[in-house]
Amino acid sequence: MDVTTIERCGLAAFSCIHSKPAGADRDACIAKAQTRCAKKLTALDQARSKFTSSLTSACGGEPPRVPFPLLLASSVLGFEKLDPTCRNEAHLSLTSLGAIAACVQFAGGCRAEQALGVALPRIGDLLPAVLNIEEIGVCVPSPSGDLDGLADPKQAQLAVRCQQGTTAAGRHLLMQRIAAARQCVDGLLACRLSGRSLVVCTKVAARCEQRLAALDQGPKSAVAKLATSIGRACGSLPAPALFGATGTGFTAVAERCAALGVDPLSDVGAISTCVARAYGCAATALVRRALPLVDDELGRFGITFDDDPFCAEVAPTPTATITASGTPTLVATPEPTASATSNPTATATPTPFGTGTPAATATPQSGETPTPTDTGAPNPTPTASPAGACGDGIVEPGEECDDGNTVAGDGCSPDCLFELLIPGSGSFSVNCVAEIGLIDPNATFGSDGLPTSLQSCVDGDPTCDADGVVNDECHFRLALCFRATDPRLPRCAGATTVTKYTLLSPRPQDPIRNITRAANAAAVIAAFQTLTPVPPSGDSGNVFTFDPPLAVSDVPLCTDVVDFVVPLGTRDSHTEKLRGSTASTPEGNLVDKDKLRLRCIRP
Repeated sequence: MDVTTIERCGLAAFSCIHSKPAGADRDACIAKAQTRCAKKLTALDQARSKFTSSLTSACGGEPPRVPFPLLLASSVLGFEKLDPTCRNEAHLSLTSLGAIAACVQFAGGCRAEQALGVALPRIGDLLPAVLNIEEIGVCVPSPSGDLDGLADPKQAQLAVRCQQGTTAAGRHLLMQRIAAARQCVDGLLACRLSGRSLVVCTKVAARCEQRLAALDQGPKSAVAKLATSIGRACGSLPAPALFGATGTGFTAVAERCAALGVDPLSDVGAISTCVARAYGCAATALVRRALPLVDDELGRFGITFDDDPFCAEVAPTPTATITASGTPTLVATPEPTASATSNPTATATPTPFGTGTPAATATPQSGETPTPTDTGAPNPTPTASPAGACGDGIVEPGEECDDGNTVAGDGCSPDCLFELLIPGSGSFSVNCVAEIGLIDPNATFGSDGLPTSLQSCVDGDPTCDADGVVNDECHFRLALCFRATDPRLPRCAGATTVTKYTLLSPRPQDPIRNITRAANAAAVIAAFQTLTPVPPSGDSGNVFTFDPPLAVSDVPLCTDVVDFVVPLGTRDSHTEKLRGSTASTPEGNLVDKDKLRLRCIRP
């Protein structure tokens, strides 16, 4: 089960019980939520059915693009390490590519659902109102039958805002952790298998270590930003409504938070810490299931992947030797005691794997037989700027970008501002309202002196390819920026606020047959957490409605920097596109349309 679907369905029910009085109005609200959730489940089932074919396309075939023993080998992709977990959690033995696909989708999903149960404590009562939880199987607390809401309309509104903020912040941290781990593994594995020098791989490891450290360390870390977001979302809610059973109900998760080292659960700060640890542990579990080689790849350079003692898992005992065969093998394994559902094969979330599926990223290419090389275990010590300063590799308030230095001319200025902003293509009065910041010092410009809507990068060119490795894909660094004026566009000077942004391509609900596009869409959506804690709406989860509207000025207001991946596959070049539309006031009836095509070229 996709944890995002559960989250949105739970929030829909929560909104109904707090915005509508018990009776016909509430029943009608719940009925509408049931219809929406049924559609989301149908779309999710369709996406799941295409996941295996996508993995097969990347790794299978006759002859297989990647021999099955290499998928299992601990020195390559390491899926043999996952076999005990798959037997224990999904009742699968990894005897085929199909079994790997099934386990990656389902094993460990319970962790993400349990984390959601911390951020949305009443999920056990909310879900049964809009979903048949017996049929789908989820790891949420048993329902108590309490669907009462707060009597005070103002407090009820604050409670809805609080729950939207806690769930969005937790999900954003989950995605950040998975994305950081994926980037590290992709870069380090590609560096090792391509035979690059130890010096080059050590630089990749240093960037990786900085990226992982930025998640937890310092006042501007991802965890600190989560605390700020939850504080902003829940800080105005009185304690009785925050902890009470008819409000957000955080008293119900006090025992779970104590197990995560947060005791007592007494205020919003403690809630933030508990939510961060719950989602952090979920991300660790999910990464180790989707990328079983993560600890080995990082360990070669003395980097430890998330050693939080509260996330410790008991390693299962292997029960058999893995052998290759054509179909998944079910294993009759006793149900693990930590599971909260009797149907483990229906309790996983493919969302993280759309963000970091190893088979679609750090996978040897067709016809290539990698020879693993032991590169030793150096412990790189990267040089960083003082904490909180421009050039420390962390985008902080007042910064649009931060590439880890204060060098001019590399795409991100010494003041951590984008040196390249690509304007939109809508009406002249609004085509500066939304612009795309791109880190590329060698960008292409048109005859009008403006950057063109097609930008190219050669795979491995560190000036535009963020991972700096020749690995059949380019990692473009970009962000969406909103502003009122642009001196390059004198006719654009009418906007005062932005009311809505719609991501047109790629879409978050794109079929999982294209894992990279799904991951790119998820990354763009997650980047908006900098601007708003409210999750996106729309059938595809691609519409941000800003209420209150975003105030814009001459200074660009930017999202987090996104790692936008363009894969080459077997082609000499390939192009992916980013398209969006922005509505603004007072020109609310006009739309700034943005389109950027990013092309990766084989060296």
